[in-house]
Amino acid sequence: MKEEEVFWTFIAFTKDTLKHDPLHIDGADGLYNDKFPKMDFLMKCFDNAFARNVGDLKKYLDEIAFPNMLWVYKWIFILFLLSFPFAYCLRFWDYIFGYGLSGILRLSLGIVALTKNELKDKDFTYINTFMTSFKNGRNLPSAEEIIEAAERIDLDASILPGNNVPQEEDELMGDVEDEPKIMSMHAKMHSNE
Repeated sequence: MKEEEVFWTFIAFTKDTLKHDPLHIDGADGLYNDKFPKMDFLMKCFDNAFARNVGDLKKYLDEIAFPNMLWVYKWIFILFLLSFPFAYCLRFWDYIFGYGLSGILRLSLGIVALTKNELKDKDFTYINTFMTSFKNGRNLPSAEEIIEAAERIDLDASILPGNNVPQEEDELMGDVEDEPKIMSMHAKMHSNE
């Protein structure tokens, strides 16, 4: 597949996951746009969900001024690729395809929930070293344990910034002007068979 075909296939997948996303986050549109508006939105959602699900650890990290930009921002922005072993990333991406962008939040919070006891009462340097050691597989539960923990994460519309929940079906589907392009690419791919 060519790059453009892969891109439009990915967009088609992420739009389909909307039906299974309890937060109704409209796919990856805006994640990599100028000024990264979807990234800011996801980080606010993460902070709210972090406070709800692993509040004691969030409070401690806030107290020692350990910023999310050092760890979870990277996880979300590059879909875990530079922070975790590739075998984990493949399993995580499979989960994200099934649950949409809320799957990224669930996975991130699942990892935090499973490792919180190791992080409590540690200093800034220790936590930073710990959070960056996942790439080589150290300090890391199995991918399946992380996914099981992700399934237990409580996510609903109350974590959305300002509780701005889309209500209309058109609003839920987002901008579908690219749908003809997706269909055209699909037809082109299958005409070569």
